[in-house]
Amino acid sequence: MSVRIRSATNDDLDAIAELARESVGWHADRWPDIKQPPDAAGMRAAYADLPTGDGYYCAVAEQDGVPVGFLTGNVSPAPEGGIERHHGPVGYVADVAVTAAARRSGIATLLMNDFERWARSAGAATITLSMHAGNDAASALYRSLGFNDSWIRMRKDLSD
Repeated sequence: MSVRIRSATNDDLDAIAELARESVGWHADRWPDIKQPPDAAGMRAAYADLPTGDGYYCAVAEQDGVPVGFLTGNVSPAPEGGIERHHGPVGYVADVAVTAAARRSGIATLLMNDFERWARSAGAATITLSMHAGNDAASALYRSLGFNDSWIRMRKDLSD
């Protein structure tokens, strides 16, 4: 099977929205207290304006011509102040999703490696991302690519 990573276009919007809906649905099944099940229209609206231009990355992974994954991210100047030291611009992986049928086949690794190549060419000195605690598959992927823990975000709901 042939996999190709390419820049996303507006023609990919429906496929990206469906991949995102599947990913958010997977998360909602595992963390129903903090994630709501997605609807197709909401996902399409969320991705209606694909990020493009300098500093933005949006790519699709195609397997035999069919979109099976995507990644969105950006590179921005290092934040000033704060307690975390950055040595230059920061790449951020906003979304990465691979359809269930294609998971564990290296597609997320291909997307992440392409993003890293792009982020380096855009001047990034660091790449960051966020993920749900307990997403062991994602954690293993990111660790295999050289990521390590830098922050832990905690949550407390104040409802009765």
